[in-house]
Amino acid sequence: MAAGVAALVLSVHPDQDRGELKSLLEGTAEKIGQGYDARGHSDDFGFGRVHAGRAVEEAARLAGL
Repeated sequence: MAAGVAALVLSVHPDQDRGELKSLLEGTAEKIGQGYDARGHSDDFGFGRVHAGRAVEEAARLAGL
């Protein structure tokens, strides 16, 4: 699932490097459950559920679209 969303993001903003893509996916993930630390990470759920819509919208914003 995350690989597919990453491909969508790169189709909108192909100039992103791996670090930027990782940060975008982490930052737009939907938090599920509780127990997230200050970085937004949970031992149980990682950074949350990948949210394709948020990720693509953010990529488009960053690309100036």
